Amino acid sequence: MTAARALEIDDWVLHRPNVVRSVAARVPGIDAEEATSRALEKMVRIVSTGGTIDDPAPYWRRAAVNEAISMTREAGRSRPVEDDTLAALTPPVAGAELDAERQADVSMLRAALSELADDDRKILLDRHVRDMAVADIAGHLGVRPHAVTMRLRRAEERLAGAFAAAHAQDVNEPECRTTRAAMHDYLKGRLLPRRQRRLEVHMDGCGECTRAFIDVREVSWMLRDLGQHLIAGGLLTSAAGTAAGAAGAGTTKP
Repeated sequence: MTAARALEIDDWVLHRPNVVRSVAARVPGIDAEEATSRALEKMVRIVSTGGTIDDPAPYWRRAAVNEAISMTREAGRSRPVEDDTLAALTPPVAGAELDAERQADVSMLRAALSELADDDRKILLDRHVRDMAVADIAGHLGVRPHAVTMRLRRAEERLAGAFAAAHAQDVNEPECRTTRAAMHDYLKGRLLPRRQRRLEVHMDGCGECTRAFIDVREVSWMLRDLGQHLIAGGLLTSAAGTAAGAAGAGTTKP
């Protein structure tokens, strides 16, 4: 590593306390210092192999939260949707201004949700934004909770695929676009070995595609985290209006 890169990494240390606090707030019960260190190690590897991280503070925060989420799974907390950890995630302060990165996330989430069928979108919003319990959703639908869980998993898979596509449309660099479009297939183990290796090599040297990969892998967590901003943007209101309009169209006037 060059002296310039070493100096660049040393400058990141200033952000560490804020990253630790963000992890502690968003994923309670996990060693925030450990998650922050794990994320830093990955960032150092990216820079050491010639990659760049233009804005280390938000990148480090997001990567550290992702590491903390992974740590909950390592610890055996294997209830990914019903887990109380989801409900304990601290949302952004109501009315707070979003930075450019989070504004872009909201826009891409909205685009991804718009690609889904109404039933998929509703069950995702009910669970991850309105924070309805699986049992309550089942009661409204008149089905068993297990059926809701299965539907939710399928909707989450479709959302991840749509979100990967939204990330691909967000860049002009051909290799980045190809990498992001393939991320969901990579997560599902559907890529051929050579294509998989090409994707991994690109992500090792591209900080922005690594961030996009984290987004796609944890899209349901992001949906919960940014839910209030989707509401503020009118997504839920317009969806409700569409449903009401459809219901009205199916009735006849006396």
